[in-house]
Amino acid sequence: MYEEFVLPVTQEFVNWARTQGVRDLPLIIGGNTTPIAPLLAQTGANNLLCDFTGDFDEWASVCREHGRAFRRNISPRLIETGSPEEIYAVAAREIARGKDLPGFIMGTAVVPFGTPTANVLAIKQACLDAGASV
Repeated sequence: MYEEFVLPVTQEFVNWARTQGVRDLPLIIGGNTTPIAPLLAQTGANNLLCDFTGDFDEWASVCREHGRAFRRNISPRLIETGSPEEIYAVAAREIARGKDLPGFIMGTAVVPFGTPTANVLAIKQACLDAGASV
């Protein structure tokens, strides 16, 4: 269904955006989009999201093959309710997994209102400790 109905419209929009001089074209679709990852890479968007429920390895393969930046989100529930130490460990693990992927981005998904600031800062610290720019 995605291939038949949504992909052509998305490709058309991305191509139009390029003609307008837009260079950064993220395609941010949450949830487990692993089954359609190869189709999402065909949209022409140059920054794709592997949400926390997606398969990191499959997404990494697709992004490498298509030369796309790869964004990996951490579970917003973990960010909201976990300890800064737990969150830091997960972020550090994901950053290590993505270190060899061109354009890797560590993401947070939509962080719920009321999430402790220390929890978000734990992700930032993991990025800084890994030598990433934030």
